[in-house]
Amino acid sequence: MSLCPAGDDRRTLVTSLRIRAARWLTPLAVLLCLAVMSLPNLDTDAHAETPTPAATASAPTQQPSQSTASPTPEPATPSTTNTPTQESDSPQAAASSQDTSSDGSDESDASDKPEPQYEAEVTFTTVQPTDKGLTLTGTILNTGTDPLYKVEVVLWRIRVAATTRDQLASTMDIDPESDAGDRMGTEGAVETIVDADRTFDPGQTASFSVTATWDDLGLTDDGAYMVGVHIRACDNPWGPRVTIGRGRTLVTRSTHETSQAATVVMLTSVPSLLHDSTFTDDHLADELLHRLNRLLGLAAQPGITWVIDPALHHEITVMASGYEVLTDTGSAPGTGQAAATAWLTSFAGLDPTAGYRLPWGNPDLALGATTRDATPVSSAIAAAVYADDTYRDDDTATPGGVSLSALPLLIRAGNGMVDETYLHYVATLKPAIMLAQCTTNAQIAGGQLLNTVVTPYADGPGPTDGDSDLQKLQRAWADDFVAEQPVIRVIETQLDATLASLPQPPWIHRVSLRTIAAPAAWTPSMSQGAAAGPLAPEVLATLPLIRDTAHAYASMVADVDATSRLISLPVASALSQSWPTTDAALSYVEQTRAWLDSLFDPVTITATPEVSLTSRTSSFPITVTNNLAVPINVRITASTEVALSPANVSIPTTEVQTIQPGDKLSLSLTPTIRREGDVNATLRLTTPDGVPIGAPVTVRIHATMSAWMGWVVVGSAFVLFIVGTFLRIRTAKAKRKAAEGGSGDAPADRGHGESR
Repeated sequence: MSLCPAGDDRRTLVTSLRIRAARWLTPLAVLLCLAVMSLPNLDTDAHAETPTPAATASAPTQQPSQSTASPTPEPATPSTTNTPTQESDSPQAAASSQDTSSDGSDESDASDKPEPQYEAEVTFTTVQPTDKGLTLTGTILNTGTDPLYKVEVVLWRIRVAATTRDQLASTMDIDPESDAGDRMGTEGAVETIVDADRTFDPGQTASFSVTATWDDLGLTDDGAYMVGVHIRACDNPWGPRVTIGRGRTLVTRSTHETSQAATVVMLTSVPSLLHDSTFTDDHLADELLHRLNRLLGLAAQPGITWVIDPALHHEITVMASGYEVLTDTGSAPGTGQAAATAWLTSFAGLDPTAGYRLPWGNPDLALGATTRDATPVSSAIAAAVYADDTYRDDDTATPGGVSLSALPLLIRAGNGMVDETYLHYVATLKPAIMLAQCTTNAQIAGGQLLNTVVTPYADGPGPTDGDSDLQKLQRAWADDFVAEQPVIRVIETQLDATLASLPQPPWIHRVSLRTIAAPAAWTPSMSQGAAAGPLAPEVLATLPLIRDTAHAYASMVADVDATSRLISLPVASALSQSWPTTDAALSYVEQTRAWLDSLFDPVTITATPEVSLTSRTSSFPITVTNNLAVPINVRITASTEVALSPANVSIPTTEVQTIQPGDKLSLSLTPTIRREGDVNATLRLTTPDGVPIGAPVTVRIHATMSAWMGWVVVGSAFVLFIVGTFLRIRTAKAKRKAAEGGSGDAPADRGHGESR
């Protein structure tokens, strides 16, 4: 009997063993898988982008990791700021993939949940280049909706140096989400913010500092470079890191080259002096403590060129002597007298050889050029001449006691551009320097055209903090390095003055405008845009009203110099390109008109509101009062409007009347009545040449001719009575005489008849 089981029995035994093994091995396999999944991720290369679990399921291959100790930089892979990716995948995509791989029992609930956002922002605080290397410090902010794990900041750079303006422009145009540049893996180039056992929560911030040598960075040549950091993190404790944020800035190496730059401080402000010592507002009181004070401090630094609007200096001088500010109910004392005095003292300490002046009021010359109106030029010249003759004492508070009118003239259009039309228009002013953005420095008639940048401190590359002060400085220094000519920056704001006051790299040398050459002659092709200012032609259209009012006052007081005294400065101020908008300038013009109109208020005319005239020679009285401190010359004119037909009344214009200061003049006006009725007579004063002044008065005239006609009838009847009586007497006498003559001749006649 064989001990071996038969064939069928053997097959039954094997099947039984397989079933038993499956029963035991299946649970063991499940337990083993669970144990493996619970192990922490062994991310041996914290700086290499490895696929997320979702990406692993969809991608056929994975990137091999590199050792963190390797100095060889790792290429950056494309990603977006708000959707961190490995290749094209992200934590959001990974979460979505995991959701779709579930049993689908909660598909409707999952679709209502917002998609998680994993993103972070970078803000740099310092960029510290040294002889050995570069250190970047800053902060990061979790701007997403969910916590982050294993967050680290990695140094990044583009190893191509920009040495020309075109190259720098190309560097600035690089998309922050592109795969340009490399991350660093060297010691100090990576800072871990949180590990896998902690979270970096939404809204949380953290500081970082990363560093590397120039050799490790690969930035060994002189030039401007794009550098920055990548923020790397994952959405769970075991997943691979992906890039969720970027920060970029510029750094410039200059070990052999030097660059020149010029800083021009513009001392200007919006006009506010209305007349004498009255100001429309008190904004200068604040500016003298802040913006203008900061600009003045910068102007005092060595190598800085300063430019002042003489109108601003005059306004501050007036403030230092005490001034009034218009209010809704009149005026009130200004608050900037002490600040004005201190500012003038500091201004007097500037180097006069570094100074220039603007045309009086800083006029919008581009407005005149485009409209072909000479007023902006002529008004600036007239104001300067008038001020130089009237306010010579202003020069006691000037640098070195030098008259501001003796400083070289500098001109710059409001938008910092220049064209052929603008150059031709300003030629009569003969500027020593014109500042404008153009292709190169050039010679112009009587002076130089110097190329300037329109924006003194442009934004850096960002993408999130490009407008920070640090970014603007790094960009400016890169611009200085690649420029072929000295970069000229015009400083007008407090922020720009603050940036310009900060220490510069040792390879940048400040130079004065007087040292900058302009070898080429101007050609229209050098223009990079038409000159323009802030004002519209509407401002020019309002100025004749100001002039007419001033001329009327001058005619009334018989003072030929009154016109220039009244409007020279206000007209120049109205055309200033320091105004932010046309509406602001028009508001000033309206305030000037209101003030000029008020000059006539002390001269008044009064009359009885209602009079009755009963004859052609009837008159009524009026009174003209002169409360001015000077004599006036006026006429009284009248216009009538029929109030009750069929009246026809006219009042002739008087001769010129001279009224002494403080006097009252009483006159009688004799209307001409052609038909009785009621009229409203408007009486007003005019200048000798007929310009209406002051407020008119209205008199109601009742013209009645009935009494006059009665006397005419009575007189006529009396005359007729006398004439009739005379005729009757004469007739009676004639008859009597005739009768007496007839009675004496009768006997003779009769006798003669009888004898025949």
